[in-house]
Amino acid sequence: MLTELKLLQYALLRIVAWFFVLVLGFLFVTIPKVNATVASLAVQEMNARFVPEGATLAVFSPLDPFLTLATVAGMLAFLATIPLVFSEFWDFVAPALHPRERRMLAVGILGALGLTALGAAFSFFFLVPIVFNELFAFLPFGVEPIFGLRQLIAVTVGFTLISSLLFLLPLVMVLLTYARLVPSPFWLTYSRHAVLLTLIASAIITPDGSGVSMILLSLPICGLYAAGYAGARTVGSLK
Repeated sequence: MLTELKLLQYALLRIVAWFFVLVLGFLFVTIPKVNATVASLAVQEMNARFVPEGATLAVFSPLDPFLTLATVAGMLAFLATIPLVFSEFWDFVAPALHPRERRMLAVGILGALGLTALGAAFSFFFLVPIVFNELFAFLPFGVEPIFGLRQLIAVTVGFTLISSLLFLLPLVMVLLTYARLVPSPFWLTYSRHAVLLTLIASAIITPDGSGVSMILLSLPICGLYAAGYAGARTVGSLK
């Protein structure tokens, strides 16, 4: 028992150490060819993609530039640390599993990595641009459009992390059914409730009034739920 606790402690220390090394690297190490850090390049990309035409990106305190870059570096380090977390989890759990269970665990880990990356890409290339452009449409006439740098980064980072976790929904549904905690028919029985909650959440995120953005955001989430139900039903039938 003590040996297992020590292994777990060392794994957590490696994850934390790697995270902080990545944060410092993204924040302070300059890429020679472009003469900029990874964090500053990410902020430039966000400015180009998310700030609507005609708006100005501004800072409102001397701390904003550093805090912004530190936040972006933290988000990038978090995403880059996820593979290490799964790798440490595999090293800790796999030796105690049977070959069939190890194969299933490997599939689950690879699926989680793929879904997390897909969720981050969905947020960056689709969700966040819609949110900023739709909300920008509510700007009253005569008001100068100035976007705060910290607010822009906070929204982007928040949506990216939430979307990355949200895309794990199918895997969570399958695991709950596989562990016999939730039977597969449960997901079908409450599918209408899930769709309704999805529509409400999408309407809050994109309050443009037209309903187009709400539908565009709802479809991927409903698709994830359907994929989760299909996977849970398959796993349930194998039991």
